[in-house]
Amino acid sequence: MTVRVFFFVQNLLGIGHVVRAARLARAMCDKGIEVTVASGGVPVEGLDFSPAHVVQLPPLKAGPGGFSDLRLADGAPLDDHHRDLRRDALLAAFASSNADILLIEAFPFGRRGQRFELLPLLAAARQRQNNVLIVSSVRDILQGGRSPARRQEMLDLVHSSFDLVLIHGDGAVTPFDQSFPEADDIRDKLAYTGLVGPEAVPLEDIPSHDVIVAAGGGSVGGALLETAIAARAMSCMKDARWLVVAGPYLPGDVFARLDASCRTQNIDLVRFVGDLPQRYARAQLAISQAGYNTVADVLTAGCRSVLVPFTAAGESEQNERAQSLARRGLANLLDPEKLTSAALADVIDKTMRQPHGAQRIVLNGAARTAEILLEALVAQRARPR
Repeated sequence: MTVRVFFFVQNLLGIGHVVRAARLARAMCDKGIEVTVASGGVPVEGLDFSPAHVVQLPPLKAGPGGFSDLRLADGAPLDDHHRDLRRDALLAAFASSNADILLIEAFPFGRRGQRFELLPLLAAARQRQNNVLIVSSVRDILQGGRSPARRQEMLDLVHSSFDLVLIHGDGAVTPFDQSFPEADDIRDKLAYTGLVGPEAVPLEDIPSHDVIVAAGGGSVGGALLETAIAARAMSCMKDARWLVVAGPYLPGDVFARLDASCRTQNIDLVRFVGDLPQRYARAQLAISQAGYNTVADVLTAGCRSVLVPFTAAGESEQNERAQSLARRGLANLLDPEKLTSAALADVIDKTMRQPHGAQRIVLNGAARTAEILLEALVAQRARPR
């Protein structure tokens, strides 16, 4: 019997969510699941969901006002007409998928601004006669700052509309109640998958660098990149081969400064490499922020790690993740408010002196997600209706 999954994913700012979704989709397909991905963001060039089937919805992105300021691909504000188009396209795609499982990224713990389409999607799933399994897919750590009323709203939706919440983390390292204090109220619906890391591929043809410095998309990583380049000459890794991955969104003037500095120090500088997870596997040290995918890539690779989390504008998720990993000895943390070339060089030296062994964290989150979904579907169908 073929199991069908309908997977809604939305990238509003950056590509982290959709990269993780692609890994999950491929892992589900590897288990024989037929996957339809409803992608709600601006298409990401080169991102591979195959062999999953992708339905591209009319794209939305975040405007200057953040996630509550939804915009069309051309930057125009989302109006009622386009809300209706989106909702109808999503519902039509779900209906044609004949899904056994509805998997929704982030909601109800995020994507509140898209209730106009996600609440009707949940209603459509509940009305289906084949008893659709409804599942939420969330990162290891939620962004903080939500009011008690907002968190209660999340709980109410989980109780009323979801059968399962997949947490893509290791509960021993980042327990869900660390960022969602009410987690105990829904503990019977929670399942940890482990981190969703990259697939294993042969490394023979992957370029080798001793130190890799990266800051995600680059939109907020300029200070880390510049400081790391300056720290090189002060560190024990001053004679090593360095690669700096600036990110596609790093402003042009900052990239020009980096380029000038890198040329004088014989550091390789690129904006983007498609095989960065595999390059980490050939490196001794990674210096990065603490975004979900970056951490998953570095831990899967098994190289040493220095984390400088992004904490501006009230962001708490990266700092919580970095602190949790540092407490477990999985990375060394440098407070971004104390980021100087000398401080970073000291942390590099400390990291390279420390013994380095096997990573004590669950990293097979993509494969485990597919297994949990299949197990949950079997259990649901075995229960009396």
